[in-house]
Order: sequence, then C-alpha cells, then structure tokens
Amino acid sequence: MILSFRSKEAQKIWRGEPSRRLPMSIQDVARRKLRM
Repeated sequence: MILSFRSKEAQKIWRGEPSRRLPMSIQDVARRKLRM
C-alpha cells in the first residue's frame, strides 16, 4: 500500500489528474504501474 508520495506529480497521476510536466503517454503507463 502506498502511504505517501515524494512527488506531487506522482500523486496527481495516482489520483487520475493530468500532470503538465509529463506527456500523456507516459502518464498512462505510470498510472498503470502505480496501480499494480
């Protein structure tokens, strides 16, 4: 279980919010990996 995030951008991706810093293709992959 994830208790906290070091990065605000990672936290946004986890919540399903778009991040301006990363391309959407990377966000989709990151979200999938975070949910594993």
